[in-house]
Amino acid sequence: MDDKPLKLDSLEIQNFRAFNHLTIERLGRVNLIVGKNSVGKTALLEALYIYAWRGHPEALVKVLMDRDEINNIEEDRSSFFTAQDLYSLLPFLFYGRGNIASPPLTFQIGTTQKDNDLKVSITHKQEAHPSPDEDIFERRDDNVKSDIVVELNGKLFYTLKLTLDKRLHTIEAGLFTTEAIHQLFVPAKGLSRNVIAELWDTTNLTDQESTVNDALRIIEPKIERVGISFRERRSRSIVPRVRVQDSKNPLPLSSLGEGMNRLFGVALAIVNAKDGFLLIDEIESGLHYSVMVDMWRLVFQIAYELDVQVFATTHSRDCIEAFQIAAAQHPSEGVLISLRRHRDRPQDIVAILVDEQQLETVTREHIEVR
Repeated sequence: MDDKPLKLDSLEIQNFRAFNHLTIERLGRVNLIVGKNSVGKTALLEALYIYAWRGHPEALVKVLMDRDEINNIEEDRSSFFTAQDLYSLLPFLFYGRGNIASPPLTFQIGTTQKDNDLKVSITHKQEAHPSPDEDIFERRDDNVKSDIVVELNGKLFYTLKLTLDKRLHTIEAGLFTTEAIHQLFVPAKGLSRNVIAELWDTTNLTDQESTVNDALRIIEPKIERVGISFRERRSRSIVPRVRVQDSKNPLPLSSLGEGMNRLFGVALAIVNAKDGFLLIDEIESGLHYSVMVDMWRLVFQIAYELDVQVFATTHSRDCIEAFQIAAAQHPSEGVLISLRRHRDRPQDIVAILVDEQQLETVTREHIEVR
């Protein structure tokens, strides 16, 4: 079995997104999350993303942007946002889309042992009393304010002051970036070209470049190597290209199919997630079932070698069966997490764990776990 300690060996989430109170007693090095629509598969990845970032306000905004819950902030200014942006939209992150007018709102993410828990709260203090017809965000009154308070392991990590003069005030305590867990999040729609360019810059001409080439050969064995050309370096507009046997000129990666783009993004992400988390939404997207076993073998192998803890979601039975085959062949533990609604309390989501031995039975007997 995998003898390397995990970054996170269990998970408990309270009052976040779809989860009133979710407990996952055990995690593996490679975790596959399944379930019907609207049971919180992506929300679980978002919780892990925020946990890794230790509640950094930019992580909160990115999660909101990726769901189109913030539609008035351009991607290139995601690091510059106002108190109004956060104040009005953060309730989306809370169970039942919490009422900002009834603070404090709190969600909590951590281990079941309460070790190194992350607690994010919104408090609201209104010392002034605007009239009912007055738009509260048009007031320029510093006495009306809201705070984001982040606690880590029971201690104040930082406080972010939000006042209605539409500015984010100085963080009062904590150097949270020094505590962050390295992570990479691959959304269902794939990595942006800018992110791919950044990851390629750190991979090119390293030992990990050959790993990325090996990943692409899962689909097309004739690929010799991959590279990136820039349409315009200043704008970071990129075109991934591959050299293929018997072809005189490099080919655009996209010309070999959407699966190649997906596999390229996943491979780039995992080799750059060393010593951290890799979060992948709908890992099977764009991939034919015939390549999934080899894809999972690659994920297990690199996760073990680079000490990456992987969390991925899927809707695909083929993906689950391929996961089971790869897990049975590798010493790193693979855990399948089935999210489903509680039988007696359908508003609550619960997690059912399926270990490697149980997973073999599930796939052999075609037991439904999605």
